[in-house]
Amino acid sequence: MKDDHESSSHPLLPTPGGSSSHEEDPYYYPPSSSNHGPSSSQPRGGYLSLLKRPLSKGWILVLLGSVGLFVVTMGLRGGNGTGSGSSQVEGWRWKTRPKASLGLVKEGGRRARNESYLDNLLPSINYITSFHIAGLNNEIITQFNLLHLTNILRNNPASPHPYTPIISPFLPHFSHLGGGEGLNAAPVLRFSQVFDIDRLAELMGFGILEWADLKEGFAGEGMGGRIEDEWKTEEEREQERKDVASGKKKVERMGKGLEKEVMQCWSTWMTTHQGNRLNPSVGEYYNFKTSFTPLPPSLFAQADRAPRHLLFPAAANFLTPPENRLRSEYLSFAHDEADRNIESWGKNMTRDDVFDKKKGWVEPPTEPGQVTCFDLLYYASDKGEEIREIYRATPPVPRNQGPWWSVGQHAHWNPELRNIAVNTLREVLGLGKGSSIPNVFTVHIRRTDFMPSCPAYAQPCLAVSHFANHVNAMRDRYVTNGTRGAKDWPVVVTTDESDAEYLAEIAALGWFLVDHHALKTRPVHGIWYPSLIDNVILSLGQGFVGTQSSTMSILASRRVEDWNGGHAERVGPLETKWPYDPHAAEL
Repeated sequence: MKDDHESSSHPLLPTPGGSSSHEEDPYYYPPSSSNHGPSSSQPRGGYLSLLKRPLSKGWILVLLGSVGLFVVTMGLRGGNGTGSGSSQVEGWRWKTRPKASLGLVKEGGRRARNESYLDNLLPSINYITSFHIAGLNNEIITQFNLLHLTNILRNNPASPHPYTPIISPFLPHFSHLGGGEGLNAAPVLRFSQVFDIDRLAELMGFGILEWADLKEGFAGEGMGGRIEDEWKTEEEREQERKDVASGKKKVERMGKGLEKEVMQCWSTWMTTHQGNRLNPSVGEYYNFKTSFTPLPPSLFAQADRAPRHLLFPAAANFLTPPENRLRSEYLSFAHDEADRNIESWGKNMTRDDVFDKKKGWVEPPTEPGQVTCFDLLYYASDKGEEIREIYRATPPVPRNQGPWWSVGQHAHWNPELRNIAVNTLREVLGLGKGSSIPNVFTVHIRRTDFMPSCPAYAQPCLAVSHFANHVNAMRDRYVTNGTRGAKDWPVVVTTDESDAEYLAEIAALGWFLVDHHALKTRPVHGIWYPSLIDNVILSLGQGFVGTQSSTMSILASRRVEDWNGGHAERVGPLETKWPYDPHAAEL
């Protein structure tokens, strides 16, 4: 099974041309024509230049000594995938790389719950963050969008200070996790628990923070209102629940006796939804008191579709430089038009909902040593295309542009998560521990919340046969194009479907179903892991068939295409074989 690609350069190696003003930045890369981070083919200086010279005996001894010292050093570090050590994944070892948070916060570690995150910020850095909504994969897209905007800002010559992103944790969306059993059914999930954040920082060429690097969090109101340490293991959480149930430990309530920290944010939601504010639960988690100022409508694509999408380049220009006449004139205009705008929004809004009582519209901070905040960056793109079009690279959207190209393709799995998923796939395929995994076709069938979009005349909708037709056609194309072994590749299916007859149809095809109930995934690994493992397994396919419009399928498609060189297709509610319905135009 072909693995995702390993980078061939390291940020700590000297850059060509000697020293520069960036020589102390371990994530600095010289600008490249691709403008989306380091290129694996980019020439490097230092030790790599030795490979271009004839090697004398002296040089050979130097190299052998260096390798020996490196091996001994790594043996002492333990190579457990944490810190700046190396990581063992599927029998091969990644080289060392610096931590993503290196040098981005003051020394001393993250602040306690009753301390301010502002005390951790450096005065020479612009920090930027955003919140998110909906299920895990929508949250992933939102965080990729934040990193893409950061990349644009860092390449904006008008920005005098580097921007550094602060990634919010993923919050449980119970309908997607299959939970809903209780308010505290799931902990928050850090970005670095899903992705190799150190590797991503290296590949993108700049450091990345998580909110957990700055401040300890509380459980939000949607998670029971109690303190829950996000760094605890699942075993530690379970023991804490038992201690609370037995009375050995008291539950510490969220924010008890603490004053909330003010977090002032720009709002995309207020601009596109006429004042219906998004309430980011992550603010509750970190004890923020959030206030919002809508962005100017001129920063959004002028499209008929709703919601309109924020334009990344326009947003970057709006944020820089620190003294920006566009911002000051917009806020002045907004003051004059405030009452009219609020009246047009409806009776559910008042002036106090969107204004500081004394200052009017509050300008969120954009200066160094502060956090520039957005409520939501999901609905955002470079040129105004719909977000699913961007990530699908649907023509005329080019494949080599946008947040997937600059960020997503570099966001490889957290090594521990990947190992769990690979071992799960072995179990599904009936393979022994440590056995090599054959090439597979992967299939993602999402039906539960997509079925209402299926017209009455288009039944059966998202049937097993529709996915089977795509898999069989794909298999035939592989064989025809010379990949003869594809005729025997197993088909591995992930699905949210629970209907016994539907699942029996899958089994009748000889396909392998990832059944997390039978695998006991949730009791062993936790409530997040059925979804996480499915995501990783889908990315391991040499060919992929997914569900149209599902962001989980869209991201899996790009991983299979760009990591594995495979082919990807998606099944829609309306397959092309439906007969024309004369009443369709009336629907």
